[in-house]
Amino acid sequence: MSIQEVDGFLFDLGLSSYQLTVTTRGFSYRSDSPLDMRISQTTKLSAADIINNYSEAKLADIFYHYGEERKARPIARKICSKHPARKVFQALRIFVNSELENLSQALEVALKYLSVDGRIIAISYHSLEDRIVKQIFKKYASPNFQIIAKKPLTPAPQEVKENHRARSAKMRQEKEELETQLQDQTTLNEKETTLQKLPETEQKLQNLKDYCKQELTNKLAESESSLSNLRGELDKLRRELSDKEGELNTLKFQCEQQNTDKQELEQQLAALAVSSGLLSQQINELTSQLSEKEQEGERTRLEAEIRSNLIREQGEKINNQEQQINNYQQLLRTAESNLKKAQELLNKKEKQLEELEKEKNLIAEELELASGKIRELEGALLAANSKIGQLEKRIRDLESQGDNSDELERLKKELKQSKQQQTHEKSKSQAEIKRLQSELATTKRREEELASKIKELGQKKNNN
Repeated sequence: MSIQEVDGFLFDLGLSSYQLTVTTRGFSYRSDSPLDMRISQTTKLSAADIINNYSEAKLADIFYHYGEERKARPIARKICSKHPARKVFQALRIFVNSELENLSQALEVALKYLSVDGRIIAISYHSLEDRIVKQIFKKYASPNFQIIAKKPLTPAPQEVKENHRARSAKMRQEKEELETQLQDQTTLNEKETTLQKLPETEQKLQNLKDYCKQELTNKLAESESSLSNLRGELDKLRRELSDKEGELNTLKFQCEQQNTDKQELEQQLAALAVSSGLLSQQINELTSQLSEKEQEGERTRLEAEIRSNLIREQGEKINNQEQQINNYQQLLRTAESNLKKAQELLNKKEKQLEELEKEKNLIAEELELASGKIRELEGALLAANSKIGQLEKRIRDLESQGDNSDELERLKKELKQSKQQQTHEKSKSQAEIKRLQSELATTKRREEELASKIKELGQKKNNN
């Protein structure tokens, strides 16, 4: 149909009352009729086909998903018995006619063709339809597509009283508007500048990361080397201490067994005790140094972990900025599309304005021609009146002279014909003048309407 834009869509999703009352289609469970339920007779699958051929599990799924029936499985088991249920009939009808799929597709297409300041209104009659309308409206909600009311409009009690079938109706609306994107454009330019600097920043971060990694690796290697040396020295001192303790035990045993040269042995024991004390002191010092090295290694590990976290956080910030820039670019593309639509609408309005100007000029020409024709008719009447006056004057002159010649009779006859002709022409002219005056008034009103419309289009053009 070559339709590019539509100013308004109205989706009345209710089932036709005629279809409910016709007993041959099977839409109502209040009458004994064939279980057809096809809104379009071109649909191959009927409700009877589903009931007779689908499995119990499949029927239960249909009743639950399309009828929101909580007892779907017991009903599916007892489906062969007489069990009228409103939600079950609803589920069969929706599934047979693919109502939910068709609704989703229709709303998506309508949003694509909706013009600026256009509206979409959807009236649903059960929660499945209302949920789809709500989700799609929410999906496309933006500064350009505005949901007029967050909550749906429902019928007043008086309307429900007058029309019981309207009790479950819910109406939702969405409107498309064109907004100024200058501030977003400025922000987007700033984000693009930041994005241009991102490679340099990423290179600096990578260099810093490599440097920190190398430095931490070197420090850890040095700490591990020092710890290894200290552990070697500590093991050596422990072995020496063990040897000395063995020697001391040996000497004690010899002293007890032989009881000879006690003083010398006691001196040796004292020397060994002093040596053992020195070794213990050295062991304590090495243990303290080892603890300090371990603490230094722990600090180094913590510093490395903190730096790694900082680098990771910086990378996450960069990713977030890239995501924001992508969002702003998408917003810019949407704004450019809307501006293009607005420009096309403006061009259309300008073309309409030019056509109206031409029509106004033609009406002015018609007014001028009608006025000229009226003046011509009025001039012809004046000329006829002047001719009759001249004839009457000549007749009066001849009658005053007592002239009864054929000339007088001819003039009287000519006067009579002129008066008759004048009466006829006057009646005809008056009718023509009245017609032209009526057309003139109609044309003037049209001219005023066009002038008002031109003014309105001019204001809209200036506003855009």
